[in-house]
Amino acid sequence: MMQRVVCQPDSTLTDLGAKIIVGGKIKAQFKVHRSHASLINNLPRKVLASPTLQRGCLQRCSAAPQTFSVSDLPPETAAAWQEVATRLENLGLTPPQTEKCMIKAFGWDSQGYWRHEKEKEIPQVDQIDDVLNFLITISIATEEEQAELIAKFPELIGLKVELMEANVAKLQKAFFLKASALTGMIKRKPRALGVIVDCEGSCEGMCTRCFAHF
Repeated sequence: MMQRVVCQPDSTLTDLGAKIIVGGKIKAQFKVHRSHASLINNLPRKVLASPTLQRGCLQRCSAAPQTFSVSDLPPETAAAWQEVATRLENLGLTPPQTEKCMIKAFGWDSQGYWRHEKEKEIPQVDQIDDVLNFLITISIATEEEQAELIAKFPELIGLKVELMEANVAKLQKAFFLKASALTGMIKRKPRALGVIVDCEGSCEGMCTRCFAHF
C-alpha cells in the first residue's frame, strides 16, 4: 500500500505541517522545521510504516490544545488584563472578541505576527488609550470605527504610536494620500500601520509586516 509524507506550509514561516498518508488517507500529522522537510520527505517506507512513529505523531496531534484563561493569570496581571478588556468592551467589542484581540495583540498566542517581539506581554490601559488617540488623529474617531478596526487587525492595539506615525508618513509620501483617502486606505488595510520592513522585491521572510503588500 502506498505510503508517503507530505509537507505543507503551516501558520509560521519556520514550520511545515507534515502528514503521513497511507492509501490516500491521513494517518498522522505533525510539525517539522523547514530545514528538515527534505529529510522527512525522503524517509524510507519501512520507517514511515513504524507503529512507534505513527503512534507518536497521532499522540502529538490529538493532544488537547492549551487554552488561555484569565483566571490562570497572577492577580496583578489579571487586574491589568481586565482593565484593558473593559476599555475595549466599552468601544463595543464583545467579550469573546476582546479576549481574542488581546491574545493576539500581546503575544499570548502564535508568534506568526510578532516573531517574539512580544511574548505574553501584560497589557496596559494607557497603551490602549494612546492607540485610540492616534486613531483620532487620522480621522478614525468614533468608537464604532475604532472597534471595527481593532476587530479587523487585533495586533493594532499592541503597536507603538511612533511606528504607526512613521508608517502613516510613509504612506502619505509613497501614495500621496491625504485626509479621507488616507483614512479610507487605513480602514481597508490596517496592517499598513504595523509595517517594519520594505523588502523591495527581495523577500526578507516577514511578509505580514512588509510594505510591499501596500
